[in-house]
Amino acid sequence: MRLYEGTIQEFDRDITQNRIADIAQERFRTYYHKSPSESEYRAWQQSLNILNNSFRYSGLKDNKLIVEYELPYSTRRIDVLLFGKDRFDRDSVVLMELKQWSNEHIYDCEAEGNIVVDFHGKKEVAHPCLQVEGYHFDLQDFLLIFREFPPVKLSSCAYCHNYSRLKKDVLFQAKFESAVNKFPLFVKEDVKALGRYLQDRLKNDVGFEVFNRFITSPVRPSKKLLEHTKEMINKQQIFTLIDDQIAAFNAIMHKAKHLAKTKKKSMVIVKGGPGTGKSVIALEVMAELMRQGRVVYHATGSSAFTNTLRNIVGRRAANLFKFFFNFTQHEDNEIEVLICDEAHRIRANSNDFRVPSRFKSHNPQIDDLIRPAKLSIFFIDEHQIVRPKEIGSIALIKQSAKRFGMDDEDMAEFELKTQFRCSGSDAYLQWLDKMLDVRDSDISYFDAKMEFKFFDDPIVLKKEIDKKNQEKENCARLVAGFCWPWSGPNPDGSLVNDVKIGNFAMPWEPKNAFWRWATHRSGMEQVGTVYTAQGFEFDYIGVIFGPDLVYRESEGGWISRPDKSFDSMVTRNNPDLTAHLKSVYRVLLSRAHKGVYIHFMDKETEAFFRSRMQIKRTVAEPEETLYVSDILSNIPSTVDELLYDIPEERKWSEYLPVYSLKAAAGNFGQGMNSEPEGWIKADIGKKINNRLFVAKVVGHSMEPLIPNDSYCVFRWGVQGTRQNKIVLVQHSSISDPDAGGSYTVKKYTSKKRVYEDESWGHESITLLPLNPAYAPINISDSEEGEFMVIAEFICVL
Repeated sequence: MRLYEGTIQEFDRDITQNRIADIAQERFRTYYHKSPSESEYRAWQQSLNILNNSFRYSGLKDNKLIVEYELPYSTRRIDVLLFGKDRFDRDSVVLMELKQWSNEHIYDCEAEGNIVVDFHGKKEVAHPCLQVEGYHFDLQDFLLIFREFPPVKLSSCAYCHNYSRLKKDVLFQAKFESAVNKFPLFVKEDVKALGRYLQDRLKNDVGFEVFNRFITSPVRPSKKLLEHTKEMINKQQIFTLIDDQIAAFNAIMHKAKHLAKTKKKSMVIVKGGPGTGKSVIALEVMAELMRQGRVVYHATGSSAFTNTLRNIVGRRAANLFKFFFNFTQHEDNEIEVLICDEAHRIRANSNDFRVPSRFKSHNPQIDDLIRPAKLSIFFIDEHQIVRPKEIGSIALIKQSAKRFGMDDEDMAEFELKTQFRCSGSDAYLQWLDKMLDVRDSDISYFDAKMEFKFFDDPIVLKKEIDKKNQEKENCARLVAGFCWPWSGPNPDGSLVNDVKIGNFAMPWEPKNAFWRWATHRSGMEQVGTVYTAQGFEFDYIGVIFGPDLVYRESEGGWISRPDKSFDSMVTRNNPDLTAHLKSVYRVLLSRAHKGVYIHFMDKETEAFFRSRMQIKRTVAEPEETLYVSDILSNIPSTVDELLYDIPEERKWSEYLPVYSLKAAAGNFGQGMNSEPEGWIKADIGKKINNRLFVAKVVGHSMEPLIPNDSYCVFRWGVQGTRQNKIVLVQHSSISDPDAGGSYTVKKYTSKKRVYEDESWGHESITLLPLNPAYAPINISDSEEGEFMVIAEFICVL
């Protein structure tokens, strides 16, 4: 997502006309279906205006830029990106983080790497150069453009335009020198210095080609926690932390560093919704403290999660991963650091019948966790409580801390808001919370970034999950509400097909090895419950929404049906059953990175979900999928009407000819001799010439860059390399699923073969869609002679 893009000259014009913030605001509303906050709107007005002064000093005019670029798999946005070539003639991208902070609102902080900012209340945050570092490496991690040839140089900096070097200084203290040297910090007095910095990195080219490479760059799969846990614990930091994650990590490490200097206990609470990185920080903290030689333990209330972690890290480190009940016999302050993940699963005490006798205790379980540790760290989401006996809350934790003599200054609290799961869509999670009435939200629209499919038949749903696992093993799972009995294995060890819906029949995860379900390949043929799924993440999740929770508008909304549930521990004497079941389905529906596939057993509940989604259905799609263009379809078109009679002098100066793709492919490839369908005004931010034309691209395969039914500008012939460019091609073997003919618009990639005589040929040509729901088109060597690249994509009007 990009709230604003254009050239620096266009940016200057919109600044001069005082409309830059209005443009960003309108696109924000279109994309997020809500208005930006007043503070964000003011930030666009003020910060972008001041930034423009440095642009003017740099002398850059035609360079491409983006304002508010959303990071892959995240809700965080980079303020500004600029494109060009540096003084060594290398493709170059500059990343900028803008801050309105002034000296009067910034204070020093004890935690190394953090500062305290006082805007509407004091808050501990990472130094701006450390924030930039997070964005820098996150972008490099996920966008393949930074690993392609020719290489692209990424430079990143922060600009605090209201902060002065001449007043009370916090940001340039010696302890921040390393960060500032790596990722420069420009302040109020540095307008010219910033201009020179940009000029040095961008002046040799307007950056149009690298801009196109950037916005069409493939995105690497997001890192999965369990795939890297062993490496994290035993070797090095794996995940790039950003923003609020950095501040929480720094605060924890600071408190751990000073344990020997105080006899008082201390505590850090980190709260956040699904996919905000709580478990990532927990394990990164544990690994770093272990490397420092600290006595540190990791504990959860989830047997599946803890046993999986034990299995992954190996025998040597397995004994460091415990359950909440394992600390009842420890002495006071015996442990340096205790990390409690999934702290919402803390129970009233450790006297449950499942607790081994040597660990049983009638003390509050929270007291048994805080008492043995000098530093207690709690990661919590109060909306993920799925059983009546789970009582973990921030209030409960703080009450216990007070009993052990901790004051407010001994306790730090952080909230993680950046979303990394659900295709990086916080809007999806807010929509889900509103749907299930878990908490109120101003998000009422489904976010098209998250793939969401309805399935009438659970057999078809299972086949779709199987397909994903065939493409990448263990990337998808099937889960369900606890609406069937859970049997033990048959005498021969085989599992009983308990989960039955018509002709569909599958077993639950095995009772004697349920913790293997999320990671072992056998889990692909089993149905998981919330108790084995909670804490884990997958690319795709298939959810069977059972009849234990139904929506009845005539009866006021969500209703629990205990007679349809086989989870006796939840249904027995539980006045809050409906709330617990809503939390169960919230957990199940928030396990995926890329897509949620769902089968509803209750059709009225399904109808309620469907009524809250904008869905487009075609004959070719028996299941319903939400596309980007379905959201964009209600946005008024900014393309002018076609004109048929315009003066010759305005052709290719203000107006471009419009052709169908078929006409373009059939005529432009052999010379531009076809009559256009009309002419259209084209303000594309660069000089128009007679090699340019406009064509409407139909279909979803190139979304989100090219929405369905978009008018696009193309340039006949491709200058330079075709590699990684979006092109219009023609070939007799192509049967494009969108265009329906032997021509298509796709991203061009190829592999070359060099022969002994030093000549070369194509080993393979692949035409890539940007929408992962579409398959690539492969052109074999024998077919290459019939293959023709007609034109290069320039932009969407």
